[in-house]
Formats: sequence, structure tokens, C-alpha cells
Amino acid sequence: VPMPGVEIHANAIQTVLDGAYLRHQSSAEFLWFAGVLVVIAVIAFLYLPILWATAALVAEIAIYPFLARIFFNGGIILDLIWPVFAMLATYLAVLAYRNFTEFREKRKLRNAFAHYVSKDLIEKVTSDPAALNLGGERREISVLFLDIENFTTLSEKLEPAKVVEVINGYFDEFSKIIMDIGGTVDKFEGDAIMALFGAPLPYSDHAAKACAAALKIRDAVAGLNSHFGYNLNVRIGLGTGDAIVGNMGSRERFDYTAMGDTVNTASRLEGINKFYKTRILVMHKTCVAAGGAFFFREVDTICPKGKSDPLQIHELMDSTVSDEGRKVVAVWDEALAAYRAANWAVAEAKLNEVLAVLPEDGPSRTLLDRIGELKQAATPLWDGVWRFKEK
Repeated sequence: VPMPGVEIHANAIQTVLDGAYLRHQSSAEFLWFAGVLVVIAVIAFLYLPILWATAALVAEIAIYPFLARIFFNGGIILDLIWPVFAMLATYLAVLAYRNFTEFREKRKLRNAFAHYVSKDLIEKVTSDPAALNLGGERREISVLFLDIENFTTLSEKLEPAKVVEVINGYFDEFSKIIMDIGGTVDKFEGDAIMALFGAPLPYSDHAAKACAAALKIRDAVAGLNSHFGYNLNVRIGLGTGDAIVGNMGSRERFDYTAMGDTVNTASRLEGINKFYKTRILVMHKTCVAAGGAFFFREVDTICPKGKSDPLQIHELMDSTVSDEGRKVVAVWDEALAAYRAANWAVAEAKLNEVLAVLPEDGPSRTLLDRIGELKQAATPLWDGVWRFKEK
């Protein structure tokens, strides 16, 4: 708005009389003011998502001229350039720092899980680290324990280099199957593997994935035997239930793993296979959680050595079974019911029916031998639960 010269002079005289001079901010005021803006910017840029941090920067720059106007009305002239430059520089510096730290964390996660999970799972973990809780939590998962049968005996006959070649060949194939299905190879222990399904990233169909992996591993053994020229086999135990998962170990060395009764039970089932001459034994909860995509037969109700609570166990037979196979399992179910009721004659007859079709059926032979022991013992305390005295 044009102002006549006399008014300019009048305003100047009034300023002198009032002592209300305009002044530039001092160096101390500049540093204090810029410092406050930078601290606010650092907090916002460090802890807000990138999109919100950028919006905060734009808001700060947009608000600053209005703030300068308020100070101007109060007699202080703020620097309009350097504070804005400081905010921009802070934003770029924090952005670079965040990119560096996120890259470092992603690289750490990749290195930590590269040998244990599939590439697809690694991508999910690195793209959304918040979904990964390594600090420890209780979660429902499925656990797979696998042991190469009689490998210890074979290894005593081979040269060390050959032992390593063979075990690595089998483990390489088994690990690939586990990871391709979405499992995590938790650890290798001698000629055994422990794998987790539903950890470190949770998913609801962990039991089905564990069953699918077990069947693929069982079916892969024949090809591996043909390649290496040995007649090896596997025993697998599957368990489903709550477990504590997270990084466990010392400060210097730790691994992501699981612990709890579910893990222990899966391990025990792997070993119990040898008493029934089966390949894959699973907990009842695994059988239920896997749904109708697989065919199971109930094998027994047992108490493993050192356990007091009965455990219902099932054999994972396949993803599909023929009508003839279903009929045989129906006869087996009748035999099992008679066995539990101590109706030995019916149980023996039904078990022999199964063996007439499947002469090598391990559970049928195990129950026949056991019935012989029970008949001799003539114990009135039979409750249908077999209590193991050895592991």
C-alpha cells in the first residue's frame, strides 16, 4: 500500500519515541531457534514413516514464514533461508541414516536366515521386519523331527569324507523340501533335522505344511538311495501346539529356535516310530489341524517313558489312499478297538486280516506281539494305554 512521505517520517519518529526498534536475531538466538527446529525434525524424521516424515518437513517449511511474521510483529527479524536449509539438510541426513540402518538390518536378517528358510520367506521378513518377533513369544506352531535310520552304523564303515558327502547330500534335499514348502530348518544334530512351521513368520496352515514336507521327504529317500547306492530310510515325528520361539543362547552366540512340550513330543514320536516300524508318526492335534488333505490312521494311545499323560498317536500314510487301502484301515480300526477293550481273540483275528493284505505292516505286528505279552501277564489293570519303558 503506498504511504505518503509524511507518514513514513511520522512512523520513524514514533519508533524512536517508543524505542520499538526492529532488530535481527542474535547469533545465540539463531542457534537456539535453529536447534529447536532441527531437534523437532530429527524426532519426526526418525520415528515417523517416510511418508509422514516428508509431510512433516513440508508442514514445517510452510509454517515457518508465518512464524517469522509473528516474530517480526514482535520486533525480531528471523533469517528466512538458513533455518529452512537446516531442516532440509536434517531431513536428507536422517533419510540417509534410516536407509543405511534398514539396509544393515535387512542384510543381518538375510545372513541369519539364508541357510534356514526359503528365499520367498526371507523377502517377506526383510520387507516387513515388524512381523518378525525374535525376542521370544509363545505361539502355536508345528515341529518336524527327522532322523536318518541306521546312518550311525553306516558311518562307522565309511571314510570321513564319504560320510560328509552322503549326509550333506541327503540333508541338502531334505532342507530344500522343508524350505520350499515354507518351513524353517532349525538345526542339524548329527543325522537328524529339526524344522519349524509357523515360525519365525506365523501362518495358519503350519500343520498341513509340516505333513506335506514329511511326505515329500519320505518319498525323496528312494531317489537319494539310488543316487548314493545305500539303503537308508527316515523316521519322522510331527507335533503341533504351543511353543516358545525366539533367539536363544548366549550373548556371543544364539540361534532362533523353539522349546516346550510340543517340541519334546515331536522328538519322542520320531524315536517311537522304531517300535511300530512306521515312517511318520504325528500327534492327534497335528492330525486334526492338518484337515482333510491327508490320510491318517490312529495307531495307539501311549505314554512315552517319563510322561504321565496318555498321548494319542497317528500314522501319516499319504495325501490320498485307494479304496482298498481305506478298507484295510477300517479293519485295523476294528482291531485297535478290540485291543483296547482287551478282546484279544477279535483283535488277533483282525490284525491277521490286515497282515494278509499288508504282510509288512509294522503296527499290526507290534500289537500282535504285545497281545501275546498281555495275555501271559493276565493283568486286570489294562486300560488300553501302552506305557513305554524305554525311549
